[in-house]
Amino acid sequence: MKSYTTYGWIDRDKKIAQLNGILVDMEKPTTGVSSSNELPNWFYEFETIDLGYEEAVEAVEGEEIEDYDSTGPWLVGDWRKSEDGKYEPFDGKEGFSAIQRESVVQFVLSRTTKRGAPCSPCYPGQVDLDTDGEFLGYTLTEED
Repeated sequence: MKSYTTYGWIDRDKKIAQLNGILVDMEKPTTGVSSSNELPNWFYEFETIDLGYEEAVEAVEGEEIEDYDSTGPWLVGDWRKSEDGKYEPFDGKEGFSAIQRESVVQFVLSRTTKRGAPCSPCYPGQVDLDTDGEFLGYTLTEED
Protein backbone atom coordinates (compact mmCIF):
# COMPACT_ATOMS: atom_id res chain seq x y z
CA MET A 1 0.00 0.00 0.00
CA LYS A 2 1.31 3.43 -0.94
CA SER A 3 1.77 6.19 1.56
CA TYR A 4 2.28 9.75 0.38
CA THR A 5 5.00 12.06 1.63
CA THR A 6 6.41 15.49 0.89
CA TYR A 7 8.81 13.98 -1.68
CA GLY A 8 6.33 11.67 -3.46
CA TRP A 9 5.15 8.25 -2.36
CA ILE A 10 6.51 5.03 -0.91
CA ASP A 11 5.26 1.43 -1.18
CA ARG A 12 7.05 -0.48 1.59
CA ASP A 13 5.45 -3.80 0.58
CA LYS A 14 6.90 -3.58 -2.95
CA LYS A 15 10.07 -1.76 -1.75
CA ILE A 16 9.68 1.04 -4.31
CA ALA A 17 9.22 4.78 -3.98
CA GLN A 18 8.92 7.87 -6.07
CA LEU A 19 11.46 10.44 -4.89
CA ASN A 20 10.69 13.83 -6.41
CA GLY A 21 9.46 12.25 -9.63
CA ILE A 22 12.09 9.48 -9.92
CA LEU A 23 11.12 5.83 -9.33
CA VAL A 24 13.54 4.17 -6.89
CA ASP A 25 13.93 0.50 -5.91
CA MET A 26 14.60 0.67 -2.17
CA GLU A 27 16.83 -2.43 -2.30
CA LYS A 28 19.10 -1.20 -5.11
CA PRO A 29 21.63 1.56 -4.41
CA THR A 30 21.31 4.91 -6.12
CA THR A 31 23.45 8.05 -6.02
CA GLY A 32 24.29 9.07 -2.47
CA VAL A 33 24.74 12.75 -1.63
CA SER A 34 26.79 14.14 1.25
CA SER A 35 27.82 17.57 2.44
CA SER A 36 31.50 18.23 1.77
CA ASN A 37 31.83 19.10 5.47
CA GLU A 38 30.84 15.56 6.47
CA LEU A 39 33.67 13.82 4.60
CA PRO A 40 37.01 12.79 6.14
CA ASN A 41 40.07 14.88 5.29
CA TRP A 42 41.68 12.01 3.34
CA PHE A 43 38.90 12.28 0.72
CA TYR A 44 40.49 15.54 -0.46
CA GLU A 45 43.85 13.85 -1.10
CA PHE A 46 42.60 11.99 -4.19
CA GLU A 47 43.55 13.20 -7.64
CA THR A 48 40.66 14.89 -9.41
CA ILE A 49 39.56 15.59 -12.94
CA ASP A 50 38.52 19.23 -13.21
CA LEU A 51 35.63 19.32 -15.68
CA GLY A 52 35.58 23.11 -15.67
CA TYR A 53 39.23 23.23 -16.75
CA GLU A 54 38.66 20.60 -19.44
CA GLU A 55 35.73 22.61 -20.81
CA ALA A 56 37.86 25.78 -20.83
CA VAL A 57 40.71 24.01 -22.69
CA GLU A 58 38.21 22.68 -25.23
CA ALA A 59 36.89 26.21 -25.77
CA VAL A 60 40.38 27.46 -26.66
CA GLU A 61 40.97 24.46 -28.93
CA GLY A 62 43.36 22.51 -26.72
CA GLU A 63 45.76 25.26 -25.71
CA GLU A 64 46.98 25.10 -22.13
CA ILE A 65 45.54 27.76 -19.85
CA GLU A 66 47.77 29.49 -17.29
CA ASP A 67 46.54 30.76 -13.93
CA TYR A 68 43.22 28.94 -14.17
CA ASP A 69 40.96 29.46 -11.13
CA SER A 70 39.19 26.14 -10.75
CA THR A 71 35.43 26.20 -10.22
CA GLY A 72 34.77 22.49 -10.85
CA PRO A 73 32.89 20.30 -10.77
CA TRP A 74 35.57 17.70 -10.14
CA LEU A 75 35.47 13.95 -10.67
CA VAL A 76 37.01 12.01 -7.78
CA GLY A 77 37.86 8.31 -7.56
CA ASP A 78 37.51 5.87 -10.44
CA TRP A 79 36.60 7.45 -13.81
CA ARG A 80 37.53 6.61 -17.38
CA LYS A 81 36.73 8.04 -20.78
CA SER A 82 34.38 6.06 -22.97
CA GLU A 83 34.84 5.71 -26.72
CA ASP A 84 32.69 8.81 -27.26
CA GLY A 85 35.01 10.87 -25.01
CA LYS A 86 32.67 11.15 -22.01
CA TYR A 87 33.69 10.19 -18.50
CA GLU A 88 32.03 7.16 -16.91
CA PRO A 89 32.34 5.69 -13.42
CA PHE A 90 33.83 2.24 -12.97
CA ASP A 91 34.75 -0.13 -10.14
CA GLY A 92 38.49 0.47 -9.90
CA LYS A 93 41.21 0.62 -7.26
CA GLU A 94 39.70 3.53 -5.29
CA GLY A 95 36.37 1.73 -4.84
CA PHE A 96 34.15 4.72 -5.63
CA SER A 97 33.30 7.32 -8.27
CA ALA A 98 32.12 10.72 -7.09
CA ILE A 99 31.28 14.19 -8.40
CA GLN A 100 32.45 16.98 -6.11
CA ARG A 101 30.95 20.44 -6.19
CA GLU A 102 31.70 23.28 -3.79
CA SER A 103 29.56 22.04 -0.91
CA VAL A 104 28.16 18.68 -2.05
CA VAL A 105 29.61 15.34 -3.16
CA GLN A 106 27.56 12.81 -5.15
CA PHE A 107 28.70 9.18 -5.01
CA VAL A 108 27.51 7.69 -8.29
CA LEU A 109 29.17 4.29 -7.82
CA SER A 110 30.84 2.61 -4.86
CA ARG A 111 31.57 -0.74 -3.27
CA THR A 112 30.03 0.66 -0.09
CA THR A 113 26.41 1.62 0.54
CA LYS A 114 24.56 3.32 3.37
CA ARG A 115 20.92 3.96 4.23
CA GLY A 116 19.69 7.54 4.17
CA ALA A 117 16.71 9.82 3.62
CA PRO A 118 15.46 11.17 0.29
CA CYS A 119 17.36 14.22 -0.97
CA SER A 120 15.79 17.58 -1.63
CA PRO A 121 14.24 18.21 -5.06
CA CYS A 122 17.66 19.55 -6.14
CA TYR A 123 18.82 15.92 -6.31
CA PRO A 124 15.73 13.92 -7.36
CA GLY A 125 15.86 10.16 -6.82
CA GLN A 126 19.05 10.42 -4.77
CA VAL A 127 19.80 9.61 -1.12
CA ASP A 128 20.84 12.10 1.58
CA LEU A 129 23.67 10.21 3.31
CA ASP A 130 23.86 12.75 6.14
CA THR A 131 20.30 11.98 7.33
CA ASP A 132 19.10 8.60 8.62
CA GLY A 133 16.52 6.87 6.46
CA GLU A 134 15.51 3.71 4.64
CA PHE A 135 16.83 4.35 1.12
CA LEU A 136 20.07 2.78 -0.13
CA GLY A 137 22.76 5.08 -1.55
CA TYR A 138 26.37 4.71 -2.64
CA THR A 139 28.83 6.21 -0.18
CA LEU A 140 32.54 6.73 0.37
CA THR A 141 34.52 3.51 0.60
CA GLU A 142 36.27 3.36 3.95
CA GLU A 143 40.02 3.98 3.98
CA ASP A 144 42.03 0.80 4.54
